[in-house]
Amino acid sequence: EGTFRVLIIGSTRGNDPAALDLTEKLVAHLHENSLIYGGFQALALHTLNPDGAAENNSVNSQGQNINRQFSANSNDRTTKCPEADLLKRLIETERPHRILHIRTVNSPVGIIGSDPDAALLTAGISQSLGFTRMMYPQDIASGTIEHYCSSQHLCEVITFAFPERLSAADAWNNYQVELLNLLQTVQTALPKTETAVAR
Repeated sequence: EGTFRVLIIGSTRGNDPAALDLTEKLVAHLHENSLIYGGFQALALHTLNPDGAAENNSVNSQGQNINRQFSANSNDRTTKCPEADLLKRLIETERPHRILHIRTVNSPVGIIGSDPDAALLTAGISQSLGFTRMMYPQDIASGTIEHYCSSQHLCEVITFAFPERLSAADAWNNYQVELLNLLQTVQTALPKTETAVAR
């Protein structure tokens, strides 16, 4: 039957420290409680934009918005953006069932978005938090991770965007339960051809 695999991505913007810190808190919590949270496998990228984070800049060292570099052409496996290429390779080799992209949004209300396969899960969380809900690929720009994964049916993809006015500590206190649900709740059966990946 296989293990449910989740890829956690901190914000692709380098000037999004609260999202990167929240990602770090989530990963540390999973590590500290690994015996409790069995049944799924999590791989985390603290940030897909380390150069931007080092300079507190939204773009990478080449001036690119990383989350606009994902081609919808399934045959196009390379771009002129090394960070996008890295994520494409990770998706191909690790074959996650779900991607969770954590970021902030310049709004008093958060946003949660997903493809149809994760729609029931995100609808419930959107309602409980009062977050705006988005559906992929129709509600998201072409070239994003979300559009790329959902339009190509590569895996489930969920964006959790919390209001940027919140610190990571406040966001963790407010959203810990929901983030853990987004990681662990499986609503569709795993493909029968999947086998567990030994780690």
